[in-house]
Amino acid sequence: MQTQDEKLEDGLYTARQGRLQKIEIDPDDTTKKLRVAEVIFELVKEVQKSMRSGMGGRKPDLHLVAEALILIGADADDVEVKIRDYCVKVFAGV
Repeated sequence: MQTQDEKLEDGLYTARQGRLQKIEIDPDDTTKKLRVAEVIFELVKEVQKSMRSGMGGRKPDLHLVAEALILIGADADDVEVKIRDYCVKVFAGV
């Protein structure tokens, strides 16, 4: 267990076996985490699995599938309207 006298550097830490361990972040990693609902995650996995036949039995990484879906959706003509409608539906609990 760490004592109060131990100095900690600024940064992110995780608790492991009663001790704080600093999380090392790769400065070259420019990816960010994005929280999504389980149902959305499952939809991305379905798209990923459906791509196997067109990719010789392989499937792309989930992050590539999600990235492609977002990029394609962002190019839709009425993306702002669809997102607004979706947000209203979610907040209304429909």
